Amino acid sequence: MKYKFLVLITALISINVFAQKAPFFPDIKNYYTLHCDFHTHTIFSDGLVWPDLRVTEALKDNLDVIAITDHIEYRPYQDEVQGDHNRSYEIASKAGKEKGIIVIKGTELTRSMPPGHLNALFIKDANKIETDNAFEALEEAKSQGGFIIWNHPGWKVQQPDTTIWFDIHTKLYEKDLINGIEIFNYSDYYPEALQWANEKDLTMFANSDVHQTIRTGGFGNHRPITLVFAKDYSSKAVEDALINKRTACYFKDTIVAFEPYLGDLLNASLLVNHKFNYESGFMVWSFTNLCSCPIKLKLPNPLNIENLPNDIIIEPNSSKKIRFKNTEQNIDNVVYLTTNWFSNLNTYGKVTLPLK
Repeated sequence: MKYKFLVLITALISINVFAQKAPFFPDIKNYYTLHCDFHTHTIFSDGLVWPDLRVTEALKDNLDVIAITDHIEYRPYQDEVQGDHNRSYEIASKAGKEKGIIVIKGTELTRSMPPGHLNALFIKDANKIETDNAFEALEEAKSQGGFIIWNHPGWKVQQPDTTIWFDIHTKLYEKDLINGIEIFNYSDYYPEALQWANEKDLTMFANSDVHQTIRTGGFGNHRPITLVFAKDYSSKAVEDALINKRTACYFKDTIVAFEPYLGDLLNASLLVNHKFNYESGFMVWSFTNLCSCPIKLKLPNPLNIENLPNDIIIEPNSSKKIRFKNTEQNIDNVVYLTTNWFSNLNTYGKVTLPLK
């Protein structure tokens, strides 16, 4: 029975693993941009795939880093699939070394709300984290050098009506047992988590939480991705970036990041050239978007200039020209807001464009 089950999984994999265009974002000033997913599952907890398939999927999706974060407390297939809490990482790590993908050792503590589910990354031994007391489990993870993320804080299964920061989360935060938070998980966006990340200086994440194959996961054009701005391509550099909050979230058609990294990524992704005809008064803006996310510009204070658009969309991996006649000779430039690139609620990136 075990072998028939694994054959079925392999058949599903062969059908669905190759599709869709891989995301890309350029390096930013002083840092490499690594494409990462820090929340994935395998058959060693409640996932539906063998661990090395996560590496194959990562390679196809242009990822540099993944974390294997199988549940500690929930292992429905353990009678068919033998191995301790470290086994899925061992299998995926071996595949990662063969294919050039960094695999981070992690686990997911799976508790009712509060405190909910939390990932511990960069741990040494997941078996030692298996204990009934949530505080003790997280303290053990931290003693191993763990970086702890509060997963899907507004998950409707656990918080159906509202998204609350409970007293226990304050206690965990004060003991350095919450270091980051998922702003985006699977297909969900938690604006409350974005506010908490800003208020409490928590590292921001967008993760897939994938259980099936990526291609059958219903992610649309791409899975949620955490962009990490690292000093080099190593697990230590990734850890350093997470500790210092050098991340950006790529979710559907949205980028969320703290400044200055939001602006740095925008500057690296959007090339702008201009030319002005002083005789006719015509200005031409030329845009090139080098990344996989559209850049949506909005003029917050419209000007009375013919053919000057209030809204501009530069699609992924494309170029665009805007041509207009400048009748406002006393204004040197104009500032657009990036409505789908932001750092907090109503706090957007900015693009300054010349008028002459």
